[in-house]
Formats: sequence, C-alpha cells, structure tokens
Amino acid sequence: MAFGDRHWKIEVEFYALDELDRVVGSERLASSPGPRNGPEWDGLRLMNPRKLHRLRGARWMVPGAMQPDQLAEVIVPRVADVESIDDAIEWYVKMCLIAIDEARTAAGRRRRGKLAQRNGHPTYYAYRDEQARQQGHESLWHLRKERGWQ
Repeated sequence: MAFGDRHWKIEVEFYALDELDRVVGSERLASSPGPRNGPEWDGLRLMNPRKLHRLRGARWMVPGAMQPDQLAEVIVPRVADVESIDDAIEWYVKMCLIAIDEARTAAGRRRRGKLAQRNGHPTYYAYRDEQARQQGHESLWHLRKERGWQ
C-alpha cells in the first residue's frame, strides 16, 4: 500500500484528538479570564476572535476550567519543545483546531458514505460518477475537466 493511500489517511485521522487525550486528558482551558487577570491571558487576548469562538463552540474552552498557567503546568512536561505558558497555550489551541477540523472531515465522509449507500452505490465517488452520467457526461472525471476543477 502506497504512502498516500486512502487507508493510510484513515489510520491517522484522529491524531490531534489522540494527542490531546494523551497530554491533557479531560482538562479544558477556561473560556474567560478569572479573577487573576494576569499576563498568561495575553496570548488569548490577541488571538483571532473567530478561533476563540470555534474553540468555545466545540467545548475546548469552557467556563470554570483550568487557567492558562495551570494548563501549561500539565502540558510542558509532556510535550517536547514547549517550555513556556505561551508555547503551551499555542500548542493547545493548534491541536484543538486540528481536532475540530478532523472531526468535521470525518463527519462529512460518513455523511457522503451514507448518501451513496442509500442510493445503492459502494462509494460516494461511484454515486457521483453515476450522477455525472445521468447529466450526459462520460464520467465524473469528464464533468470535472469540463468545469475546470482539475
């Protein structure tokens, strides 16, 4: 099996979620500064509000959870090249955003697979190929080529 095969991608699909579970377990980052509004919150204050909204929506940042300095105490000894509070929070945010994207990708894959099965096809691409033929094209590849999607 080649390096880029579909099966290889499935094996590493939830890398970020596994890594987060290994390092922080069920701990989460607090969603707002606590009473000690210290310098450990500076990195989060400067972060893009859309990223913060995604983290809160996916419940990676919740009220009453660990403060950044507390979470950093958990992350720093377990992750190489993470030596400060800012590095730890940057690592946590990056891994959480990757986990969110991985979950969304997997959900889309499941949704497309169910759609294909409901219509009697083994894969989503076989379903799309049949749809392209019904529209008068030779195959899905020819449809994509005609629309310039290559």
